[in-house]
Amino acid sequence: MLAPAHFRPEVANALWKKVRQGILSSDEARRMLALDLPVEEVPTLPLLPAAFDIAARLERTVYDALYVALALREHCQLVTADKKLRNALAKAFPGTILWVEDIPA
Repeated sequence: MLAPAHFRPEVANALWKKVRQGILSSDEARRMLALDLPVEEVPTLPLLPAAFDIAARLERTVYDALYVALALREHCQLVTADKKLRNALAKAFPGTILWVEDIPA
């Protein structure tokens, strides 16, 4: 699995939001952060021009567009659990955006 280099801080931020919402305890979030996820982090600098264009065209954040730019560069699918992201990008990138619940078991 590949992800832009800002992947882990984004995961940490999502967990922090869950703690603030009372969905997770701080200890649970810390345990999740400590997991050694098998994700290769890819430098973002080479992806920025394409990500910026995608963000500007589709009115998404550059952070989100970095994932799309990486998937396009690597000719692979972007798996997401972000429903807003999927809805915003699926038409523009058919076959590239894969909803996590659509992954065969």
